[in-house]
Amino acid sequence: MNKGFADLWLKPYFIVHKELPHSYLVEFKYVKREQEAEIKNPNSTLTQSIYAEATAQLQRYATDPRILIGKVETTLHLLRVIYCGWEIVSCEELG
Repeated sequence: MNKGFADLWLKPYFIVHKELPHSYLVEFKYVKREQEAEIKNPNSTLTQSIYAEATAQLQRYATDPRILIGKVETTLHLLRVIYCGWEIVSCEELG
């Protein structure tokens, strides 16, 4: 992909499942356990920068020609997952 790789790209296997209308790009961001209080504060600088970085990466990946060709006629969903230690702090679909 163009300047990086999506953490996870899910697309239907159309040979078997022609009826599946969705594909997904997922970006995971990990924050160290020591930064737990800061990442759980939605107004913190760390939180804002991690969210912005993940969003920018997903938007860049979504315009990659291989993704555009590979998604065929599915709706592409962009998912941002932020976790700290074992806990998911945020899991959102970008609109």
